[in-house]
Amino acid sequence: MRDIKPNNPKFKLALLSLSLLLMSSSQVSAALPLMYNFFSGFSRTAVETLITIPNIGIVVGLLGNQFLIRILQIKGTVIIGLVMVLIAGTFPIYCNFYGPLLLSRFLLGLGIGLFNSLAVSLLYRFYQKSELDTMLGLQNATSSIGAAIFSFTVSYLINFGWHSVFWIYICALPILIIFGLVIVIPATNSNAPHNSNLKNFRINSSVIEIIILMFFIHLFFLPISFKLPQLVLSEKIGNMSQVAMISGVTTLMGIPVGIIYGKMKKHLRQKTLLLGIFLQTIGIGVVAYSINLLWVFIGVFLAGSGFGIAVPDMYDWLGNIVSTAAANITTTMTIIAVNLGCFVSPAVINYLNKNLANNTPRTAMIVDFEGMVFLLIYICIRFLVNKKKSLDN
Repeated sequence: MRDIKPNNPKFKLALLSLSLLLMSSSQVSAALPLMYNFFSGFSRTAVETLITIPNIGIVVGLLGNQFLIRILQIKGTVIIGLVMVLIAGTFPIYCNFYGPLLLSRFLLGLGIGLFNSLAVSLLYRFYQKSELDTMLGLQNATSSIGAAIFSFTVSYLINFGWHSVFWIYICALPILIIFGLVIVIPATNSNAPHNSNLKNFRINSSVIEIIILMFFIHLFFLPISFKLPQLVLSEKIGNMSQVAMISGVTTLMGIPVGIIYGKMKKHLRQKTLLLGIFLQTIGIGVVAYSINLLWVFIGVFLAGSGFGIAVPDMYDWLGNIVSTAAANITTTMTIIAVNLGCFVSPAVINYLNKNLANNTPRTAMIVDFEGMVFLLIYICIRFLVNKKKSLDN
């Protein structure tokens, strides 16, 4: 196949297709109630670790992808990652034992980690300015499309047992074929000038701030995945299929938000992040105090919209303060923080819920809401301080 240029829609679609898998590791969480019963000899935190352990695999993959890139180049590294997702992702279909299942979930995350940062940093490589803003928004939207498709598919597959939900990872096969046939990435030279510039790269306070904020944004967002099934079932306001459908709505909201993000950013500027965190906070609060599925839906709608605004804005902020040479390493550091936040989320929320509340699914979501309130307060203070600085100048 002849080379397809980056401005060609086929190239853009093939590049964005990687993002379909980025949020896939937690989309099987609707099966947790069935898995609690199947693995009755293990604690709930241990079973929930089956959902979050891919995040540690992702971190390992992120740390190791630079080594593989030197050997296999960028495209080869991505292909290895996709093959791992295909094999490790579908392994639980046939597995009944906790240990091998935990290992396969780790390897799933490892595969995703090999191309996770590249799904974003490759955008910095091929696009600039307003086109980069648009592609970042589309990247977040594509990630949401993938997660929504997986959630809705899980809502059907769960009727056949918890093993069946892992069939969703078969979609790595067409993505592997499309990316392999369409994408051409020039070979990188380890002695290239941009790498020598990277030796002088220093982490500044803004990069650290972004990393910390992304850690907490994801730590407080993930309970919608792993606590929502327990909340809905314990309060007797829905069933597992409905939970999976609602989880699909959470990620589905990232699609229209991601598509219009470029225009939204142009009009709201520094207010964009504030709006995203505000909506995420209100949404989680509504879920925490919901008394029926309608309110759960409204809360998930708001939280998903806010998350869909905040995340691309954080990456946009990152892209504006680092050089192209440093884009991959800073993106990698940020995604490591994201996945660490996702991994520790069950342990942190369960610990706080046990020691500060009544240790029920509802109080867990209330604790999560309170954490988001503190994050919103920080963002408000930050916005006001920056506004005052701009007025003084």
